[in-house]
Amino acid sequence: MPTIVDPKIRRLFRLIGTWVGGDFGPYTIYTTARRKRVFFARQPPPSPPSPAQARCRARFGLAIRNWTLLSPADKRSWERLAIDGGLVATGLDLWIHLSLMPERSGWTTFARRMGTTLTAPDFIPR
Repeated sequence: MPTIVDPKIRRLFRLIGTWVGGDFGPYTIYTTARRKRVFFARQPPPSPPSPAQARCRARFGLAIRNWTLLSPADKRSWERLAIDGGLVATGLDLWIHLSLMPERSGWTTFARRMGTTLTAPDFIPR
């Protein structure tokens, strides 16, 4: 749950003209896709991940790795497709969804209607 951070910290970041993301002192800080800054109290996990969590994290990690292997032009094409399609998602969100979901009929219809030549990423099994 996001919390209000001491205004002095926010002013300090604005003053020095930089932005910090990740764990910073007692806070976790990140910027959303819509450029909103989110602060919340750092909360390390109370126990190690279960085997199911580790498998899930590995699948997401592989989807992200596959995204990073795309060329900048391909990434821009996915981002443009998400915008042109009126999705409330980014190109990366669409890529991850398609990587993790085996059902492709929705993608086939969407791609046909959008007139795209992009092919869906390979499905990453559980």
